[in-house]
Amino acid sequence: TAAVARTIAARQLRSEWRYAILDDAGRLLFDGLTRRRPRGVVSPAQAVGGIVELHVPLTLLADPDLAGAHPGWADLLRDLARQYATRQRPAQDPTARFPGRALRRHSQISFQTCLFPGCRRPAADCEQDHRREHARGGRTEAANLAPGCRHDHDLKTTRGWRLTRHNQHTFAWISPLGRRHLVHIPAIAPPLPPPQPRPPEPDTTHPSLSSAYNDAADTSRRPTFNPVTQRGRPLTPPPTNHEPRQGPDPTEPDPPPF
Repeated sequence: TAAVARTIAARQLRSEWRYAILDDAGRLLFDGLTRRRPRGVVSPAQAVGGIVELHVPLTLLADPDLAGAHPGWADLLRDLARQYATRQRPAQDPTARFPGRALRRHSQISFQTCLFPGCRRPAADCEQDHRREHARGGRTEAANLAPGCRHDHDLKTTRGWRLTRHNQHTFAWISPLGRRHLVHIPAIAPPLPPPQPRPPEPDTTHPSLSSAYNDAADTSRRPTFNPVTQRGRPLTPPPTNHEPRQGPDPTEPDPPPF
């Protein structure tokens, strides 16, 4: 539940807190870091470390009543709104060999996992792969970077695999045999499904239904349990003595069909 998730996140006071501002479809609009922490949720003695990634829909962040509903998180929410209003990113040299921390974090948030088809290694544990190799003039920028684990990064670097980009959310890996494998980047936080509707109340005003419900409520008309019968047939009483029951004579031939 949301309350349990907030409590678990609040314990990570000593970790790096990332945030991702999302549109209505769950796609990334802006990301960054926040140094604000929730207050009064957990004691400092319970604090642990790790990486916290907050996914905040823009419509929810713009809600003026959000901070009032969660006073312990008010400072953090105001900091996220302020950073999104300015949208200032740290400068990145596009000719550098390796991306800076802000650009590397942006790639990890955008892709979540290794870009190779079927690989589920977290992006935080992957290398940053230049779609167009840096040695061949590839720029170190978001459009040319994607996370790749060491194994899959080597497939493209030394084993003949190629990577092309169709659009912002669709990539194609081309094997040395020429086979194409499409990869669709899912939304970071897809919209939640609509709540399941409650079953309709029975219409007891209808004559046929009204009589059925009245019959069910009338206990005098309900059938009583009779231990002597089973499924409407009388039970065979047990033998009163120790004589074996009479059965077919094993010496006689079976009746047809044989």
